[in-house]
Order: sequence, then structure tokens, then C-alpha cells
Amino acid sequence: MMSWKTINQILGLAAVDKEFAQALLKEPVAAVQARGFQLTPEEQRVLSGISASDMHELSQRLIQELRPSWPDQD
Repeated sequence: MMSWKTINQILGLAAVDKEFAQALLKEPVAAVQARGFQLTPEEQRVLSGISASDMHELSQRLIQELRPSWPDQD
């Protein structure tokens, strides 16, 4: 799975680069690959399966999809 470092780099870049953020919402795999991020086929599948209307939603969905399966802790 995509490392947290990579997720943070992608989301951090999207926070400061509006063009990248828009590309990430429209064509996420192409957007990250264009910026030099190397994704495994599984990471590409997960990223391409996320549909979001804004960066907040994309961030939340990406984290939900990629976080480890830990038991909920209250």
C-alpha cells in the first residue's frame, strides 16, 4: 500500500498547487504519475476508484481506503 509519507506528499502538493489539486480530482492516477510519484497497480486501482468533489472529500476517502485495518478504539 501507498506509504503515509507518499499520501502526505500528494495531499501537501495539492494544498499548495491548485492545478495539481484539480487534476487530482479529475484524473488522480495520471496527476500523481505526472508529478513523478510511482504507484503500484494496487495503488493505482485504489486511487482511480476514489471519486470526490473536492480535496477535503478526496483526502478523507484516500485515508479511509489506505489506512491499516485497525480495530476501532473509543
